[in-house]
Amino acid sequence: MQRTISLILGFILLTFLWIDVFAYTGFTQTLIAVPGKVLLLASILLSTILYISPSKDKSKSGYIEIFAIGTSILYLLAITIEGLASQGYVYTLFHLRPESMFYPVFASVVIAIALSLAIKDILPIRLATYFLSISVCFYLLRQLPIVLVQSSALVKAMVLAPSATYDDKMRSQWGGFYDYMVYLKANLPMEGTTLGIPPQQNPWLLYGNGMLVQSFVYPTRVTNLDATGSANVMPEYIMQLSDWPPSNPALEQNKWGLIKL
Repeated sequence: MQRTISLILGFILLTFLWIDVFAYTGFTQTLIAVPGKVLLLASILLSTILYISPSKDKSKSGYIEIFAIGTSILYLLAITIEGLASQGYVYTLFHLRPESMFYPVFASVVIAIALSLAIKDILPIRLATYFLSISVCFYLLRQLPIVLVQSSALVKAMVLAPSATYDDKMRSQWGGFYDYMVYLKANLPMEGTTLGIPPQQNPWLLYGNGMLVQSFVYPTRVTNLDATGSANVMPEYIMQLSDWPPSNPALEQNKWGLIKL
């Protein structure tokens, strides 16, 4: 009885999670006043109950596995298409929202694991195996879309411009940031010196990324200055952007340069 009730409640929660995919993120919350994250956690709890109370009848687990695999593939495809096209493209074509699919897809995978994973051992080892399995699935469902979108974008760029130069390829990925890095590399001394860059905070998250800038301007060393543009030991050069240093009247909007101290 406990298993049957958990299974029914799990499918009800799964249905509520899928509603947001075809409506909008948060629609279910307006209906039942429960956030999607809470519904996901509840589905994981119910799946855990299913897992620790196994049944000899595995006839339905195969259908749930197929559903979980199918929706996972659909999620990855939808995210990839959306990343290559534009925001809302998939919704326009298929009336589903890829950004809302993670919770119901992960819940489907967790239920499938609970019903199909068979480990005959003591309870602590079974639970450890179960939570390790869903953790791996969580990681894959979070990271695979990023990998697929970035890889597809690179393949798309290669197909559209097979004869593009290295600079063209870098510029297509980094935009004006790459041009500025080329400028810095050409204008900084060949011998090792130090370049002051903004703090890594808005609006300088990219230009203030020390490890990233260092990879472009090596062997020049890089040091982050504080929000006022000062440091205990000032570097020989300072990155000059349209809004950096803070009191910088020399440049027009969207222009950059290099200050020698």
